[in-house]
Amino acid sequence: MTDSSDMQRFLEQEKLCRFKSFDYEDAWNIGVMIRTKAASLHAPIALEIFAYGKPVFLCLLPGAQQDNLVWVKRKRNTVLRTGHSSLYMGLFYKEHGIPMDQQTQIEQGKYCDHGGGFPLTFENGNVFGAVTISGLPAIDDHDMVFQGLVQYQHLKTA
Repeated sequence: MTDSSDMQRFLEQEKLCRFKSFDYEDAWNIGVMIRTKAASLHAPIALEIFAYGKPVFLCLLPGAQQDNLVWVKRKRNTVLRTGHSSLYMGLFYKEHGIPMDQQTQIEQGKYCDHGGGFPLTFENGNVFGAVTISGLPAIDDHDMVFQGLVQYQHLKTA
């Protein structure tokens, strides 16, 4: 999964998950939806929704570890720094020949390019937060966030 078609697919996912408005009620509802899905799969995840400069939803499911919170923060920081999903950035850096963990201008303890961080973006393209999961393989973390956002937007517009 390292070709440009994957990168394009992740960019399209980001465009699909844009919000006209977003408040704490939205954060709560998205968080509960993703948490419910993860619990049904017995997924040992940490889940954070970060918006407007602060965490507005946070939970750990059975099996999640303290380290998952560290990974959540690093993935979120990557999303907020770049405006793109952490999985997309992993592919981007790999395609450009300099993996994130080898870049001297990026403090490695604060950022990472593993899947699971996804931008919260307004329709105009401004990123205002991130939804982040840690605890599953990178693509599964990413997919769980993306599917949760798509499901919530579908319910909100129905």
